[in-house]
Amino acid sequence: MISLPVARLVLNVAASIGVSRVVNDIIRNNTNVVTTADSVKVWTGAIVIGSMVADRAMDHVNETIDGVVAWNEKRKGGDLGDKLADNVENIANKVEDKFKSEKPPERPDSPYTSDTAP
Repeated sequence: MISLPVARLVLNVAASIGVSRVVNDIIRNNTNVVTTADSVKVWTGAIVIGSMVADRAMDHVNETIDGVVAWNEKRKGGDLGDKLADNVENIANKVEDKFKSEKPPERPDSPYTSDTAP
């Protein structure tokens, strides 16, 4: 199974490449480059706009991943670590209550009884 950080990285890279490609194609199809200066300006603008849109796309992908993870945790019934800690605490409390409520067992070979124990 792919870990969450790896899946997040792969999806962010794919979204960034896709968005940058779309922005680059839109700019290329809607600009008329005549001089080298125009080419540099268009190329620089494409990088800036592409990175801005890619950052927003990555935010959207991360929000979607967080939503899916939250839905899955809710479907499972919460965080496994919290459940495990609660169960351990409940068991410890039950064991402690049991030892507090019970008298120690009498040993037949012991000269001491619960009444004469030091």
